[in-house]
Amino acid sequence: MDEIDREQHDSGDVEPVVPPAAWRDGERASDPEPPAGAETPVDHSASPAPPDSFASPGELEPSPIEPFPAEFEAPRRPDELEALRTSVNEGPVVLVVPPEIFVHFYPATPDQLLNALSKAGFDQVYFETLGDELVALAYLRLWRENHEKRTWIRSTSPLVVEYSREKHPELLPYLAPVVPPAMALARYLRARREHRTLVYAGFDFPEVNGERLFAAAVSFAELEEFLDERSARPEDQSPLLKTLPPERRRFLSAAGGLPLAMLDEERHSSRHFHQLRGLHYLAALSRQIEDGGTRLGFIDILPFDGALDHPSFGRTEELYWRRSILALAEPPPADGPVIDEPPGLDLSIVHTPRPSRLPYDAIQEMEKALEDVR
Repeated sequence: MDEIDREQHDSGDVEPVVPPAAWRDGERASDPEPPAGAETPVDHSASPAPPDSFASPGELEPSPIEPFPAEFEAPRRPDELEALRTSVNEGPVVLVVPPEIFVHFYPATPDQLLNALSKAGFDQVYFETLGDELVALAYLRLWRENHEKRTWIRSTSPLVVEYSREKHPELLPYLAPVVPPAMALARYLRARREHRTLVYAGFDFPEVNGERLFAAAVSFAELEEFLDERSARPEDQSPLLKTLPPERRRFLSAAGGLPLAMLDEERHSSRHFHQLRGLHYLAALSRQIEDGGTRLGFIDILPFDGALDHPSFGRTEELYWRRSILALAEPPPADGPVIDEPPGLDLSIVHTPRPSRLPYDAIQEMEKALEDVR
């Protein structure tokens, strides 16, 4: 595990290909340079070129996206889109989204997307980066208090958590007792006496141990369908933001809520910090712990190579292209805290086992399904 590569502590491995403000100009270079770090043996001849700015509608030709098998998704209700419609109709509604939403709706600019969400009836938009900031504080406390003393397994993926609850309950005492970023933000808003209805849009559905804080949790594709129903297609909106811009900057956290301080302290080859990508590592961790390896340090595990590698986004060979899109929309880091933790805010969670509903070889089936949709 010491040889496992970890991601850089930003949203991707590539630097923005233009200065942060350049996407606002709507200009696009005729011969863009490929992003740094994009070298890969995969043939990119059929992939879109890395963008220099948010393009005008019609310039992007995305690859076909195969549906992710529903049986391997996080638990969700079958009527989420209808629940979203009802919530907006009854209003007022607060929408929580991850920053990767800009990749799904590209080439619409961030301001166009925010205008579309406002037109569709959302009273306010919060970005999950604020949840990242909240959980980064909690993870940093765990890191300081337990450094080199024990194993902590951290995952913001409901797929990893739910699979551990069913097939590897022996790992539950080692799962970090911190809620995912979206749930952390929802708890924060409730602690601040936010009485408006909360809804979520993204690729994972923020519900752990049956705790549901959102009235609806839809995918990006379902949100796009909803915007079309409301005649609020992002590409058709004004490029000038008509609402108060939401906070999207970071100060303490990397994508997913890992503390930047932890990543800065631990070297690439650290024995006390590991980033693992793939569900098959769960069985390996289980065996290691059963053999007495209870001091593995801090382990960050996800089924994919970050959120932008989720199968719903498309082909793996376009991962660096997607990261370059997100880098264009990423604001510069903040000079100080962007969110204050209110007194008494509880971000803890107790992971409990549940009866298995999955076949013994579910890991193999899941990873085969992931390969099939790439």
